[in-house]
Amino acid sequence: MQAGHVTFDRITKQFDQLAVIAEPFSLSIARDEFIVFLGPSGCGKTTLMRMIGGLDTPSGGNIRLGGEHNVGQCFHCHHGPCGQSGSKRYTAAAH
Repeated sequence: MQAGHVTFDRITKQFDQLAVIAEPFSLSIARDEFIVFLGPSGCGKTTLMRMIGGLDTPSGGNIRLGGEHNVGQCFHCHHGPCGQSGSKRYTAAAH
């Protein structure tokens, strides 16, 4: 898979016993590419967007922004801990 501006690498997501993204999901999105996620209710569209935005963490796999592995990076500035109160960080990634 070619590296993109946003890269999902074998992402899975599970809430308790409910697998929202059960099959490993991989996708590379180029910098100027326009992507639309379509699917039925409960298939993981919003969960993917929440993971990009830092509001959720993947249960497995990795997400990269701009080619950089984003585990532990601040979602506000994407450059590592910025010290802003209330900023959220990725806390988990599986390899």
